[in-house]
Formats: sequence, structure tokens, C-alpha cells
Amino acid sequence: MQKRSTVQREDLSKPKGFSPKTQEAQVGDAMFWFNNDSHTSHQPYPKLPPGKPGDWGPSIPAQNPSQQLNLDKAGTYYYQCAEHADETGEIIVANAVMIGPSGTGAATFAPATLQMVVDQCVSWGNSDTSAHQPTPDQGSAWFAAPIQPGDISAPVAFATVGPVPYHCALHKNAASEKGTIMVNAPKKP
Repeated sequence: MQKRSTVQREDLSKPKGFSPKTQEAQVGDAMFWFNNDSHTSHQPYPKLPPGKPGDWGPSIPAQNPSQQLNLDKAGTYYYQCAEHADETGEIIVANAVMIGPSGTGAATFAPATLQMVVDQCVSWGNSDTSAHQPTPDQGSAWFAAPIQPGDISAPVAFATVGPVPYHCALHKNAASEKGTIMVNAPKKP
């Protein structure tokens, strides 16, 4: 899926800088920016620790789109404009779990066990014809409402290492509608 953000600073009736400031995506999505200005160029680039190189492509000329940025790793990416330091934004890239039909009438969570690193996020995409509501087996619910067919949930962050078993709150007795988020400590360099 492609995500789009705009950037501008000339039209005072619109938000200055990147809009939306926070973009949510899943691993495998792509991102691009469109420059709404008619005279000013912009260049989104990752905010990295000093001395670390980073580049998301060349400057975006007025009234043009950026190159596509492939989002292939989960995490939160903060960025700013190379030409206007006051223009900032973030992309929250979540690990993806797909909810889909199993052929037996009940849906499945794929992957059934998702491996991820602590402080990353997960979002669920519903490709089934019924609504679903993933919820942890223990603790507070992740969502106040079900994920409707064709929708993607908001990202859920996991801050504690260990397994997090979950199920569909709407279909508690469906054996196939269970999953586990396996939250791992980051690998040491």
C-alpha cells in the first residue's frame, strides 16, 4: 500500500510543513511526498545521530512528487526537511498481521506467531468479510472497536519482552483466530 504525505510552506490556509506530521504504515508499504508549493523545493531526510549518513532521495521540486521510499523495516522514523529545519515528521512502521479467510468459515491470523523486537509496533489488516477484534488473552483491550473488512488497525506498541498470546474478542471460540506476538530483546551488535 502506498502512503502519501504533502509538504508546503507558501499557502497560509494549509498546515506548514509535512502533513500529516505522523504517518502510520505497515512493513512492506511505500511512502512518497508531494510538494504542494509552487516555488519552493523540499527534501525529507531521516533524522539520524550525528555522523550517520542518511538519504531518502533528492530534493522535490515545486509541484512534484518525491521518489518512492520503501518501508521494509519496523520502527519509528523521524525526519525533517533538509532545506527547512522547522519542517519535521515521523513515520511509524508497524509489523503486519493479516486477518483472512481460512476456508473453514473462521478467519486466521497470519503469521500465527509474529517475531518482533521490543518497542516495535504491530497493526492488523482485515482482508476477511467479517469484522474482527484482536485482544490480548490477559490485560487491557488493544482496540475499542472491531477492525472492519478492508481496514487496518492503529499500531500497537509492545514494550515488554516475552510472548503475548491473543485472540479475536468477537469469535472467542474459533480455534483459528488465535495468535502470539513474540517480543524479543534487540540483538546486541
